[in-house]
Amino acid sequence: VSFHTLGCKLNFSESSTLARLFAARGFERAATAAEAGICVVNTCSVTAASDKKCRSLIRHIHRENPAAVIVVTGCYAQLRPEETASIEGVDIVLGNNEKELLVERVVALLEDGGREAGTEGHATGRASQKGADCGESIAGVVCLHDPRILLRHDELPVR
Repeated sequence: VSFHTLGCKLNFSESSTLARLFAARGFERAATAAEAGICVVNTCSVTAASDKKCRSLIRHIHRENPAAVIVVTGCYAQLRPEETASIEGVDIVLGNNEKELLVERVVALLEDGGREAGTEGHATGRASQKGADCGESIAGVVCLHDPRILLRHDELPVR
């Protein structure tokens, strides 16, 4: 698992906590995104420039390692979940109040056969653009190709 953190000290602290949670589940930390089966991007959304930096980083990670499961969390994911999910390569989008579910969502995605980290060309589990491919579109919900995984964003507080 590789971790890419943008923004405030709280994001850096939360990324450290997420790394410990992954380690407790038996995952090893990767030095770079290219080496990782799972890439966690903890985002910021203070300015338009920070939003652009988030999108750029996600695209860079996907180009560098298209087989990796990409999980996006943080303020950008919370404030713009559908936009985040529409970025090529994004598998899971979780807002700030859902960070504690991140490891479980990744494990569920891998265990359910949605994706196997490190397997090239496996599109199942990729986030659909605005839920169009999965037949269920609910306002404020990012729907993945796996209809059992609905990630809610409509009740999250805005910072």
